[in-house]
Amino acid sequence: MRSPGSLTRNRWHFAFSFRPCEPEAPDQAAFFSDGILTIEAENFHPSPRHYSVDGKDHFFFGHPIADGKRDDRAVLAVLKQNGGLASNVGRLNGSFILLVYDRQRRELTLANDRFAAFGLQFCDDGKTWRASSSLKLLWDLGASRKGLEQTAVAQFLFLRRVFGERTLATGARYLLPATTLQIGRNGQASEERYWRPDYARAEPGDRELPSLIAERLRGAVAAHQSDDERYGLLLSGGLDSRALLAASRKPVACYTTCLRENNESAVACEVAAAAGAAFHFVPRPRELYDKVVDDAVFMTGGQQTYVEAQFLGYGNAWPERPNTMLIGLGLDIFFGGLYLPKAPVDFFGRPGLHFRLKPIAGEFSAGFLDGVSYRLKQSDPNLVVRQESRKPVRDLLCDSIDGVASRGRELGAEGYDLWEYMHIDTLSRHYSFPMMMSVRTYAECRAPALDNDLFDLSIRMTARQKVNGTAYQRAIALLSPTLGKIRNANTNLPATMPLPRQTLLKTVLFGAHHMVGTAYPESPGREDRSWPSASDSLAACPSIVARARELPQSERLAEIPFVDMDGVKSVIDDHFDGRTDHAVLINLLITFDSFMRVS
Repeated sequence: MRSPGSLTRNRWHFAFSFRPCEPEAPDQAAFFSDGILTIEAENFHPSPRHYSVDGKDHFFFGHPIADGKRDDRAVLAVLKQNGGLASNVGRLNGSFILLVYDRQRRELTLANDRFAAFGLQFCDDGKTWRASSSLKLLWDLGASRKGLEQTAVAQFLFLRRVFGERTLATGARYLLPATTLQIGRNGQASEERYWRPDYARAEPGDRELPSLIAERLRGAVAAHQSDDERYGLLLSGGLDSRALLAASRKPVACYTTCLRENNESAVACEVAAAAGAAFHFVPRPRELYDKVVDDAVFMTGGQQTYVEAQFLGYGNAWPERPNTMLIGLGLDIFFGGLYLPKAPVDFFGRPGLHFRLKPIAGEFSAGFLDGVSYRLKQSDPNLVVRQESRKPVRDLLCDSIDGVASRGRELGAEGYDLWEYMHIDTLSRHYSFPMMMSVRTYAECRAPALDNDLFDLSIRMTARQKVNGTAYQRAIALLSPTLGKIRNANTNLPATMPLPRQTLLKTVLFGAHHMVGTAYPESPGREDRSWPSASDSLAACPSIVARARELPQSERLAEIPFVDMDGVKSVIDDHFDGRTDHAVLINLLITFDSFMRVS
């Protein structure tokens, strides 16, 4: 099942093929192969593990957690209970894909976690069942290349992610979260969701909520630090990584990376010092993506933009070389209402630092398509869509949104819950997950937010309890009052000060500054953030600029029925002639083009 071309250390993948009906010669170079089941892994961290128990082969990918510990023996004990993997996987926590192979019966059982944290695409040609963390691998091998899935292409172009089971390839599907998949000796597969969100449970009280978040976050971090590795923490100047540091009870080395030392790194350094943790600033190469764009596309499968693989190539850059990196991904989504429909509150004619919920009115699918914050909005995607295709493409998108939303409605989600269900249904398809993928090329990467108890609590919370993150801020203050008082690099005001109070204080200080010249904590600009702008990042990479300039002649983009190649040319010309910044749209087009280019 190996991909053509040479392997590189700047990407990782794992893949399986299962041929119960027509065995073939074993692959001696694979991690495991007996001619029926073949498993391969490249640069995968942590390394996959193989255990033989009661005559069955067990394969672990990722870090399943049993009874609050990352302990494979405890996990095996759970799986040995009556019913095996399919009946007991719901008792496990963590991020994982597990396989149990019965050689004698020629049966394979597979299960993933509640987040599908290790995304898996699969396809079946009637003889061989294939799965891979990389859709690009399946595409290159022709196993799923029956053509592009137009709805998935449209979703990625307009919403910067793909939803549900769809992939860019018509012949491949994405394994939904909390799913068991069983394949028999006849090659027939059956799927079952062993867990779904419960929207009927009572909401937590406002008074108890901060302590609930703090308690569960402390437990999640403890579980992810239960194996005594060399832990690193990707530390920003915001809340999420600070929350992990506040909850940590074991030593961690903190790392912040920016183009240069700035406000973000200064705040992170102050936070690490207050926690008594080692701090390292790591300069970010401006031309980071110039030589790794194809590796990034390989890992993301063309379904998230290559630029989201933010930490590719950093393996030798981290001092102290941690073998396990913690990342704060997910906490702002669960407890800060990051993607709720909201707008800054107008405060004396200026936008405040706190938010109000926007009503969800009219048709849900159209409102979501036009209103979700991670949609492509820097450029109008219709610029590269044929005029006659624009309405059909919009209808296609609305129908696909309705399809996912219908699953949420069946679970009792409505209104703001349904809005959030759209991105937690397959959370790992969100554009931020390639950050973890990029770390896994050289170290294990763990997101403690991907925890069953934290997820359950988030689902029970109301939009009102999330929109300004007040309970989340208070939870951090409970975990560490000292860290909570240090300024947030996004506002330069105390991190756990409630956002409405931050708005008031900012207004008072602004007025005093203009009246009597007092010091005023300016909000940071782009140069004070971790990542360069999409435009600056593109301009710093000559080989990617060259690819961008070639897009109007791309035979691959021309294969997409609704793409207007004249529109592509106009976008490229307007960007490089300095008329309009289309860098985000260009990165999407480069991702499409690179994915379709067979290696």
